[in-house]
Amino acid sequence: MRIVSIWRLKKLSFVASVKSSSSSLGFQSFEVERNVQKRQCKEWRCIDYWCWVIGYMCTTWWLLSLLYGYLPVKLLRFEAPVSPGVRLVREGVTAVHPVVLVPGIVTGGLELWEGRSCAEDLFRKRLWGDGFVQIIKRPLCWLEHLSLHDETGMDPPGIRVRAVPGFVAAENFASGYHIWADLIENLARIGYEGKNLYMAAYDWRLSFQNTEIRDQALSRLKSNIELMFVTNGYKKVVVVPQSMGAIYFLHFLKWVETPPPMGGGGGLGWCDKYIKAIMNISPAFLGVSKAVSNIFSTEGNFAYFRAVASGILNLEYLGHQALEHVMQVYRTWDSIISLLPKGGETIWGDLDWCPEEWNNCDQEVSWGCNSATFNLSCEAVRTDYDEMSRENIGKVAKKRAYTATTVFDLLNFVAPKMMKRAEAHFSHGIAENLDDPKYSHYKYWSNPLESK
Repeated sequence: MRIVSIWRLKKLSFVASVKSSSSSLGFQSFEVERNVQKRQCKEWRCIDYWCWVIGYMCTTWWLLSLLYGYLPVKLLRFEAPVSPGVRLVREGVTAVHPVVLVPGIVTGGLELWEGRSCAEDLFRKRLWGDGFVQIIKRPLCWLEHLSLHDETGMDPPGIRVRAVPGFVAAENFASGYHIWADLIENLARIGYEGKNLYMAAYDWRLSFQNTEIRDQALSRLKSNIELMFVTNGYKKVVVVPQSMGAIYFLHFLKWVETPPPMGGGGGLGWCDKYIKAIMNISPAFLGVSKAVSNIFSTEGNFAYFRAVASGILNLEYLGHQALEHVMQVYRTWDSIISLLPKGGETIWGDLDWCPEEWNNCDQEVSWGCNSATFNLSCEAVRTDYDEMSRENIGKVAKKRAYTATTVFDLLNFVAPKMMKRAEAHFSHGIAENLDDPKYSHYKYWSNPLESK
């Protein structure tokens, strides 16, 4: 028994010595670290939860897309809408007359051909349309290249921005913002293609006559109409202008029959020979009232820029006040002048009456004297990019209400350089005698009230 107890004591002492030696060698710390790592692996961090949520959402989206794309329509218990082009094909309608599309303001793409050092990598890249990526990357550089010369209304020195040619110029304005794409697609279903369908792209920032002086846009439109007439069996052309494009094409109709150097030299009867019909889409022949607020304070245009680049303008990402930069660009675009109200108080009414009083409309929105208020806290009104004093703002606010006639006095006070250029290219009155030789000048061609 003594031998056994002695042996057990030796064994216990040996085991204790081995444990102490193992702990001294660091094996116990290794086991502790291994347990901690296992415990950390089981615990999820915040980024793990987010990755799991994103992966779950992406997987769900792809599964729904696959189900929507491959399941038969009958199983979904609804029928996809039939496009107008498909219905016309079923009815046996085919292409007959060539079609020319004339886009309106801001709907055509613009690309860079020459620019400053900040835009060296943007050669032939879109500055206008196609997502407006450059607003985020380089906002001040982007605004500088979209501006025109504030005295000539043409290209600033060292900058050349031109209209994007072809159908891609105005198919889609931005992601999810379709303009002509659906119309072009439906026309293609009934037989239209590049031979009998043409997009008359032009730089919509310029005054109408300057598009011919700088780019020969009117001459190219004339040549393409004549070419389509010949190559399509001498069939006349149908023209589809939209918004400001209707005013632009009205200018073209006068230009093409006027002798050079002011006109295209097509001669009297050119329009009757080559044009079958004109189908205007939301034309702005007599102007739009919001053009006044856009020039005065860039109200509508600033809201548009803010919608395109959400958050950037609100955070004053452009350096100083974003409104000032947008106004600088906007007041160099002479085409805006063509959208100012035409006809004065005779067409638009005055402080005592409005055109709606003589018509019975289902829905009317009328603005009277009482609604024309001015908030003195809004000091964003500027005279040719310089901040107006409170005294000058008071002068503007004192009148409180302006008519379609007196508003030009306001704009001459607020934007004198822009309105000086406007006097050379546009007119907004009513002709007293259309036989007067002065109405043969191109400044009257875009006004239906001052042209034959």
